[in-house]
Amino acid sequence: MEHATPLIDTDKDLNDLSRILPILRYIDEHKKQPITRNDLARQINLSPVRLHTLFKSVMHIAPMVYLKQVRLREAQTRLVTTSQSIAQISQSVGYADPFHFSRLFKSEFGISPLQYRKQIGQMG
Repeated sequence: MEHATPLIDTDKDLNDLSRILPILRYIDEHKKQPITRNDLARQINLSPVRLHTLFKSVMHIAPMVYLKQVRLREAQTRLVTTSQSIAQISQSVGYADPFHFSRLFKSEFGISPLQYRKQIGQMG
């Protein structure tokens, strides 16, 4: 029987992961509110630059890019599970400007939120 290669294979990796867990939890709990890199750094008492380096070494993505992805995945879910307007969904995932949200969504997924809702809605 083959064994999967562990994602974490050193004590340093495990320690680094445990250091960023509060950041992951904070993002999940506060994704609807404005969050800056400074806000995230304060959660674990690091400078913003050190937070960025640590987070990227563990997650292989910058913390603010991770936040954007969390918000946009939440928006995808809301687009197909609610009848909320695009503006309401934008607000509910932390973007005050629905036009900015729509541009980010299209940049990430290749289609607008409205097109996504229509395409996925037809599949279900």
